Amino acid sequence: MKRSTLLSVTALLTVTVATAIALFTLSPAPDPKTATGVPREATSAPAGVLDAGQILTAARAISDALPPLPDHLTDAMPDITFQTDANGDLIPTLATRNIFDFFLSALEDEPLEQVLARLERTLSSHLEEPALTQARDLLERYLSYRIELDALAKQAQPVMTSSGFDVVALQQRQETLEGLRQGRFSGTEAEAFFGLEETQDRHMLEYLRISQDSSLSDNERNRALASLEQQLPQALREVRQRVTRNGEVYRQVNQMRAAGASDAEVFQARTHVLGAEAATRLAELDQQRAQWQQRLDDFLQARNRIRQSGMSVSDQQAAIDDLIASRFTGAEVVRARALSAEL
Repeated sequence: MKRSTLLSVTALLTVTVATAIALFTLSPAPDPKTATGVPREATSAPAGVLDAGQILTAARAISDALPPLPDHLTDAMPDITFQTDANGDLIPTLATRNIFDFFLSALEDEPLEQVLARLERTLSSHLEEPALTQARDLLERYLSYRIELDALAKQAQPVMTSSGFDVVALQQRQETLEGLRQGRFSGTEAEAFFGLEETQDRHMLEYLRISQDSSLSDNERNRALASLEQQLPQALREVRQRVTRNGEVYRQVNQMRAAGASDAEVFQARTHVLGAEAATRLAELDQQRAQWQQRLDDFLQARNRIRQSGMSVSDQQAAIDDLIASRFTGAEVVRARALSAEL
């Protein structure tokens, strides 16, 4: 994916623990299913939660009449690849989940039905039967999973003690979260979609246990943490090393800019650590953000002049609506309206 993730290790640990474990207080999940699909009754959403099947049906009806994808999402588009076996059945992979997540990340820019219509068009243009129907079913169950997690997360709070996170409570929540996944997905699907994530979450739980174990000396704790790190799969160790490196570059660039460094100096620093290709992409992203910020600043100045013009409230709103329509297009309109209301 053409998107650089600049997070420190601390940020990664916080995200992993706070979102994947601590925020979810879930009900017991059904027993894992071994079939390729999960029975409908096992995947029904709780009362009051949106029905994923109905949403997807509405999305398919508009999949042939979609506006272009917003530019900033087009630039971040992952490779669209699906795997099938010799019989034409879908093989669930992490890449499949990444495709689902990429389109769902557009919810800040577009309504849900339109986002899902793009996913429907992607599935139908890359897959044939029986994989197409299987992918649609998998998407419906994944959407139900995401909707339910979102609803439940709003009702839960992180569990903290004087020593930090309550590890016992986190363990219970992790087990329940994994049970929820097993209740919605087959073993193969759950492993493909969440296997690495669950390995990382279990690693973090053990990290917290060791860190909070008062019976250990500093040397014993350091040795235990070093041993724990070596138990991670190579793929996860590489990710953690990359995140650490990106986080260090992010902090370095912020310090350089605060000290008045030029764009050329920033590019050179990024190239030294990340390589020329990544440095070029980040420079392009910097430019896009700067251009957007300048456009937004110009719009806000014009909007403020309208608000100070002495016109009636209704005339002011009409003038601001015209201003937005003349300066922004597509998803930019939604972002401009939201930011205008906040600033």
